[in-house]
Amino acid sequence: MLRTVRRALDTSARDPLSAIGEFLLTLVDEREMLVLPLIGGPVTDDPEAAALQREIVAALEELLATARAQGVVRPDATAVDLIATGALSCRPLPHLPVEQASALAARHVRIFLDGLRPDGARPLPPAPTNEDLTVHLHPVKGGDRGNGPSGV
Repeated sequence: MLRTVRRALDTSARDPLSAIGEFLLTLVDEREMLVLPLIGGPVTDDPEAAALQREIVAALEELLATARAQGVVRPDATAVDLIATGALSCRPLPHLPVEQASALAARHVRIFLDGLRPDGARPLPPAPTNEDLTVHLHPVKGGDRGNGPSGV
């Protein structure tokens, strides 16, 4: 994923919104190779994984800063918005053929990109930070995360 973000950064000076779109669409195309804890993938306390996550967030923030400076992305969009959108777009729809699911994911990415534009944007609620999200992504001893029904 970091390689994909870096490619987007390399092209962001010319067209940052297209670079964000290519980043998200590449994630969709490569979703079978990704491990995404936000949508149920395995979680880890590995310090190298945490460092990689921080590097990805920093690169995405840099990409967004370029887009904001060019006035093509709303000021309240965050790296967490891109990460969550990427993760949700990668989530397969279980009853659709792969081609239809991919086409639908691509449509959702494009709708999201239009929502990033600053024109006519309404304020968003406060954004969670990367730490707000990742604090919930730590293995729990015994496999019980404590957030489901108990005794059922």
